[in-house]
Amino acid sequence: MKSVLSRLAKPVALATVAVVISSLLSGLVSFDSLVYVDDGQNKRIVLTKLENPREILEEADIPLGKYDAITYSEIRNQVYSLEIDRAYPVSIKADGQQYWVPMRGETVALALERAGITLGEEDTVTPALTENVAEDTKIVVTRITYRTREEVSEIPYDTVTERTPTLKDGVTKVVTPGVPGQKTTVYEEYVVDGEVQDSKLVEERVDKNPVTEVVLLGDKTAPVSPLAAPASLTLDANGNPTSYVKKLTGKGTAYSAGDGAKTASGRNAVVGHVAVNPNIIPYGTKLYIKASDGSFTYGYAIAADTGTALMDGRVLVDLFFDTNQECYAFGAKTVDVYVLE
Repeated sequence: MKSVLSRLAKPVALATVAVVISSLLSGLVSFDSLVYVDDGQNKRIVLTKLENPREILEEADIPLGKYDAITYSEIRNQVYSLEIDRAYPVSIKADGQQYWVPMRGETVALALERAGITLGEEDTVTPALTENVAEDTKIVVTRITYRTREEVSEIPYDTVTERTPTLKDGVTKVVTPGVPGQKTTVYEEYVVDGEVQDSKLVEERVDKNPVTEVVLLGDKTAPVSPLAAPASLTLDANGNPTSYVKKLTGKGTAYSAGDGAKTASGRNAVVGHVAVNPNIIPYGTKLYIKASDGSFTYGYAIAADTGTALMDGRVLVDLFFDTNQECYAFGAKTVDVYVLE
């Protein structure tokens, strides 16, 4: 019995020894081994018949965590040392959350694995993945992504006002409604932890061109034809040419045609090119046309087209307009046709 007491006296507190002696004397304890248990903070003696260290801890009601490690060794005959290396919580901050994972000095990479955190190609981690952690280690994962963002926006349309003598002064009429266009702007963004740190324009494409709005504005003094008159054409105070070859007076009508249409002379069907009887006014003749009562001015024009009513003498000149609305507004008028050359 003295040998047992001598083995217990040094490593164990007197209170613990007293419990063991009391148990032995009373005959209540029967054991094969004596085990010193040390988890770094607490020390205990366990008397047991068991040999498996995990079973010994379970029997002694000493908890063992999933990531705790044990070292079990025999000090001398039937006397053992069981040391527990307890895992400690290490902080990981990622994706706006804080995680705690049990570690025992392993690498940062293992800590992330235990937390179920996967890194993207551009993500960064501090400390480095290969560094070993300590109890005060704070791991920070920074999410870095590059992404493209498309922004669809409207392209405003322009408005063009064309003065015309076909409407009363000051009256307006929309002949081509404006339609907004659409464009897509592509940006490349540098994003850190969900926050855009930098944005760069990489592409801008027009998906749909806007349609220009065309508005007619009544102005009885404005000529219809946009053709540039020769410098030799001068007008008197009443707006009539001061020099011309001859003057013809007769019925004037109006017509229009689709884009790309051609006249009988091969010229484009555009404002300023008018239809005549080429036997009276040859194609290519330069003209100046206005209403006989001074209420309308078509302006400088070129003989370029013809038609049935012109050839049979019912109409002196058929004036080309861009739109049917202008044709309807003009109707038919008595006009003076000045043959310039």
